[in-house]
Amino acid sequence: MRRVGSSSDSIPKHFIMHGNEFTASSALSPTPDTGKFGTESLAFKRRRSASASSTTAYGILSTLVPHETSNTTSLNKIREPTLDCLYGRIRYNSAQKALLLNFEGLHIQTEQHVKNVRQAISNILASHSKSSTQVGCLVNYDGCVVDDAVRNLYATEVDQYLSENYYRSVQRFSTKNFIDDQLSKRKSPTPQDSEASTDRLIACRYQVERLLGEGTYGKVWLASDQQNSQHVAIKEYRKSSLAEIPELAKFVEKEIKILNKVKNGHRNVVNLLDYSEDEEHHFLVMEFCQLGCLDSPYDPHQQFDEVVTHKYFTQITDALKFLHEQHRVVHRDLQLSNVCVDINDDIKIVDFGVSDFFDPDQTMSIFCGNSSYACPEMLLGKSYVGPEADLWSLGCCLYKMLTGYLPFRSAQKVLVRDFMIPLEEEEELSDEVKDLINHILCLDVNKRFTLQDIMQHPWYRNGPRS
Repeated sequence: MRRVGSSSDSIPKHFIMHGNEFTASSALSPTPDTGKFGTESLAFKRRRSASASSTTAYGILSTLVPHETSNTTSLNKIREPTLDCLYGRIRYNSAQKALLLNFEGLHIQTEQHVKNVRQAISNILASHSKSSTQVGCLVNYDGCVVDDAVRNLYATEVDQYLSENYYRSVQRFSTKNFIDDQLSKRKSPTPQDSEASTDRLIACRYQVERLLGEGTYGKVWLASDQQNSQHVAIKEYRKSSLAEIPELAKFVEKEIKILNKVKNGHRNVVNLLDYSEDEEHHFLVMEFCQLGCLDSPYDPHQQFDEVVTHKYFTQITDALKFLHEQHRVVHRDLQLSNVCVDINDDIKIVDFGVSDFFDPDQTMSIFCGNSSYACPEMLLGKSYVGPEADLWSLGCCLYKMLTGYLPFRSAQKVLVRDFMIPLEEEEELSDEVKDLINHILCLDVNKRFTLQDIMQHPWYRNGPRS
């Protein structure tokens, strides 16, 4: 049999990933919506990674690369390439038009194994790209074994077929290099974006290092505070864009006002450190959360166990209590991508771009935020006070942390309360947390749990049973 990762392989021996290639956009796994994988497509959502509760870079990568950190995998750790296994080891990055294959430790022994590999890759590519799209392929073959009996079949049905139909290039990466590289980026960020000039200084104080994210009207930069050498996140708005859309300018003004009002008020709400502007931009200088957001770009279906979920959920809830009760601020865009984790493994709610002050005696009608987290009132165009919208979103966050999926596939599913994964099928979840989810994600706003109801619930007060 042939060890694919041997030095005789035609694929380049080493490939170290540089830049944020697999963090800049969503690298989606196949979902039930595609209908391409039959019953197999739902199987991998049940995976409970041993390190899924970890919010370190290594924990986030755990479903993408095995826990071994050596460049070779011993034969006693080889895995059978079932479809379920393969779907959990393949990621597609639509922004980069690149496919990431982690075949470390696979043992391809039969014709069915070869068919599984081709089917999994073909299905995922078909669900994310047009047939004419050529993609780059990054593959980890460390410790992968292809038996002699199927070597020619694999070369024809997988290597040759995919290279001719899909791949524009094939490069090799190694688990250890990949993990070390990603860990170093998350622990000690370095300049990475081509647009980021290391000689750019904002407000004569903040040295720009790299781009963290970009939206329609602005960007978020990672920078170093030259006064104390601490990293900060700087949200930059273009004044020219705001001038074209007066309503957007009002949102920015409101965001600055809210951040100033809640400043230094709660450890689970991001802190505005500084504000500056020049002729062309507004700059909001905020805390930088080293471990990123809870909505992992490495694994869009990442799950946390109930113990870790309880910790994060109680912190988010306490932060909402602070916003709602002390400052009458409604976030209106609460989602896991706006819940970040600092170096102490504590969460911080970020991005108050569509937030507003609310009056308990008045209602709002604007639709804003992520529709996947939006409450039924917003989806139906009804008026709402504010806090009830945040609490519905909180329930969506709780559901996704535990299951790895958003609770509803579409607005229509919300309105009939048709869960993506019925709670009764989630045998690993406690009855207490299922009960809490059901009460928060209640269509009747008058029966939906309030903050006080949530904080009095047994699961919230006592935590999950051991």
